[in-house]
Amino acid sequence: MSATQYNLDRRQLLGALAAIGGGSAAISAGTYATFSDTESSSDSIETDSIVLDTGSQTLSFTTNDIEPGASGSSSVVLESAGTAGGRLDVSIANVSNTDEVSTKPEEDAEAEADEDSIPLADQLEVKMWVEEASPDSGEGQFDDTSDYGLKEDGTVAHGDGATLNFADVSDFPSQPTYQTMTFADDSPTDKEFFVEWKLPQDATNAVQGDKTTIDFDFTLNQA
Repeated sequence: MSATQYNLDRRQLLGALAAIGGGSAAISAGTYATFSDTESSSDSIETDSIVLDTGSQTLSFTTNDIEPGASGSSSVVLESAGTAGGRLDVSIANVSNTDEVSTKPEEDAEAEADEDSIPLADQLEVKMWVEEASPDSGEGQFDDTSDYGLKEDGTVAHGDGATLNFADVSDFPSQPTYQTMTFADDSPTDKEFFVEWKLPQDATNAVQGDKTTIDFDFTLNQA
């Protein structure tokens, strides 16, 4: 993955992009995420650096044989490891759907709906947000006054009275950029990205044996 470079006041800032490939839920099987962090600089002048570090963490919910009514969550802590802070942007890079196993109930349900295939993303619901990391990592709950939620219309839920609801994975726009929290210079507080998911009780047989994978990109931009 190529590095992102920033040119500000003749200074070459070091960019880093962390990509989560996975973050998926599957009825028949689950997958897990991996990270990459690429850095580059072509300038011999001393520079500040913007580096987004994910360490060896993974964002995943690997759950076999989930069924209507099942739910879960996963999170990843993001650290600004450079000397300059910046704004954390989150984007949904890709959503892919796979029909892992075809069953007769699934085929009957799709035929009844007059559809060749109904992906799990049409019925799997998610809620996603960024918050300040805490010692109780992994146990977050969206707070409208301090957190930044990713909404299905491409906007950010933030501020007193803002609401963040579950939405079908397929309702989220392709490759939106959600501008979220800011890392302070030199002494940044880690951020934590949460994904909650659920398969509603009224999910149909059409998604039996299906798998949905969501890829996220995190970019740190100098504010």
